[in-house]
Amino acid sequence: MSLDNAEIDLEHSFAFGMGYVALSRVRKLSGIRLIGFKPSALLVDPQVSAFDKGLRTQSKDNELLFSKLTKGEQEKLEREFILRMDGTLQVSKITNDKTSRLKNVPTHLLTKELLDKGMDLKEIAKERGYTFGTIIHHLEDVMKEFPVTIITHLRPDQRNIDIVKKANDALKADDKLENKGKLAPLKFTLEKMGHKMSYEDIRLARLFI
Repeated sequence: MSLDNAEIDLEHSFAFGMGYVALSRVRKLSGIRLIGFKPSALLVDPQVSAFDKGLRTQSKDNELLFSKLTKGEQEKLEREFILRMDGTLQVSKITNDKTSRLKNVPTHLLTKELLDKGMDLKEIAKERGYTFGTIIHHLEDVMKEFPVTIITHLRPDQRNIDIVKKANDALKADDKLENKGKLAPLKFTLEKMGHKMSYEDIRLARLFI
């Protein structure tokens, strides 16, 4: 509430901040008529003062920390903060006089935003206009960069996870290092075991091993 004029008596104030609250309600100094006053009316709560001092110290510490970060590290922290605060990383238009430009965001992070909203892979593919395989690729990138991302709602049938794990373990035991971690040898191994799975299903199951 703001007032044009007020008659204020601060002589009987009894709590920290009462003087400030009363005086700050009036828009102009000329609108205040002070009929009573005592110095304690303008005292700041010691706990508030200490808290403010702590915030200032933290601010200086964080300023020093950020000054040591690379541009890439800082941008990553900024993106993580936006997502934690339920913000958006969707591409936005920035207009500057007669020109406009797009602020680019890594595409897998846009997919992560939809994942965090609980959308499944088919819904995300439709929303973003990409193929199912492309969204799986985004998911793999997301899990590499943000391994704690919750994707339990995407979990495939346990049988698929088990057979992919078995085939993956068999490849790991193979002496041919060039086959380890690669998708084609994994699919070939699964087919030798009598299991036909699409590359997308294999990649998804592999994320839950």
